[in-house]
Amino acid sequence: MTDNPFHSLDSQALLVLDFLKDKGFSPILVGGSVRDWVLTGNLGKDLDFELVYQKTDGQFIPTFFDKIFKEIKRLNSFQVECLSLNVYRLIFENGLEMEFSPPRIERYEGLGPYGHSDFHCEFYAHLPFRDSFRRRDFTINAIGLRYRSDRLEWIDPFKGLEDLKQKKLKPCDPHSFSKDPVRLLRLCRFAERFDLIIDPLDFPLTDHCLKLLSFHHLMHEGKKAGTYRFLNRLMGLLTEGQKKNSFLDLTQFSWPSDDQSWPLKKEDFILDLLCANHLNLPQIESWEVYIGGKKGLITQYKDFFDLLKKLSKRPPVKELISSWKDFSDSSWAILLNSCFIHSLYPNIQVLERIKRYNPSLSETWIELKEIFQGRFSGMKAFQEMIESDLPPEQRRLAKLYCHLKEVL
Repeated sequence: MTDNPFHSLDSQALLVLDFLKDKGFSPILVGGSVRDWVLTGNLGKDLDFELVYQKTDGQFIPTFFDKIFKEIKRLNSFQVECLSLNVYRLIFENGLEMEFSPPRIERYEGLGPYGHSDFHCEFYAHLPFRDSFRRRDFTINAIGLRYRSDRLEWIDPFKGLEDLKQKKLKPCDPHSFSKDPVRLLRLCRFAERFDLIIDPLDFPLTDHCLKLLSFHHLMHEGKKAGTYRFLNRLMGLLTEGQKKNSFLDLTQFSWPSDDQSWPLKKEDFILDLLCANHLNLPQIESWEVYIGGKKGLITQYKDFFDLLKKLSKRPPVKELISSWKDFSDSSWAILLNSCFIHSLYPNIQVLERIKRYNPSLSETWIELKEIFQGRFSGMKAFQEMIESDLPPEQRRLAKLYCHLKEVL
């Protein structure tokens, strides 16, 4: 870790920052890169700057901002992109990306409910940092460093450095935090990623409108922290929040419809939760109810996985069919018959997930499927057993026994 994060930037990045400084701007590095540098000493490749310009009365002039970045583009043929909200992105050959934006205030209008971007912005050339940083989600993401090479100049209006030290996750503005439902997901993500403490008194968890939160948001935020640990944390928050207010009802999640480019089906999502074995059964069943999955799907899968676990400890099948009496008296026969029924309805998605999460069970299933072959053999021997006054209650096992004798 260097004494100054700006010392780790290459000459091209410093050329841009020095140019902006010469033009009267004060670049303030803020957000996740500052947080990560404090925690790990690594500045990362995505840098966000708030550009403060003190030479006006505070009025932001978009044409002046645009003119400055056109000049930057001519400095060294930099790749410059103009994004929404007056954000300019510079992309460097070494993979570094720097985004610059003017100070702004985000205001929500009306009574709600509010979605992820239901606000309008007011842009300024300069603002008190407590005002311009207030739009950020957490205090640990609202720590700034003014660009200068001689020393560190921290800008920390919400005491994010102290919260990082104490491993606490706090909102910059509890009132606006509750207006963006995505921030509820980010709360879980950062708590899991950095092992931070959440004090429910700091967060108005009952005011988020999940109806305006898509399942894409859920999975996008989850994969950044480890999907199943993230879901476990989210389930805990929602369970706590539901005691206070019905807003936190996961049935309001907007699951992607068929015409949306989302590859994950509800059943596959539930199957992933079950196979990964990171959540307990009641938690998974809660997700099944919340997303409106096929009723009884979890029970069906769980019974099958339990069956495979038991059969993985069985003796060789050839030993079990040495005689009809030995086979019919064996407890393994009932288990094999259940597996035989499953083998008639192969599910490639199930097999792929078992391979991924539990290779030993996958081997058991593949071995048994090869024996069962998904079809019945041994019909002649089975007919002979029926003609020999075989009790009706034993015919299902007898059919399996004849099949195994035929194929083995």
